[in-house]
Amino acid sequence: MQPAEHALLTALASESLWKALELLHQQRSERPAELARRLQVSRQAVDRQLRRAERLGLVEAYERRRTPGRPLRVFGLTGEGRDLLLTEAAVLRTYRELWRIRLAGRQKDLDIQLASGAIEESEFLRRSKALRALAPELELTAGLA
Repeated sequence: MQPAEHALLTALASESLWKALELLHQQRSERPAELARRLQVSRQAVDRQLRRAERLGLVEAYERRRTPGRPLRVFGLTGEGRDLLLTEAAVLRTYRELWRIRLAGRQKDLDIQLASGAIEESEFLRRSKALRALAPELELTAGLA
């Protein structure tokens, strides 16, 4: 693994960096103080994450002019930063769908076991509940409604 790839993967392991990138994606640009407030972390923590993301080419700083007064320094995603978030979203959608299919298959197997008498209804209900607990946001089409 190249040093640049290692640096990127290490940075992307940070949940706070992901949250900052997602906020920048939603807002288009943001001041560090506002990011810190919205993320409920210190300004220093946000500054560290933004510097790291800037070195990796994921965000860029620019000045927004206010009249009168000094310009505000704001950050926004670069094209590479936007691409990374879109790729991550696509991967997560795919992963979520694979889990939905897998869990629905397990539920269908339970339905078959119950119908054939291989398991008691109480065991069926316990296992079905356990499947739903694995991913409550996923809608399982097989099994109990």
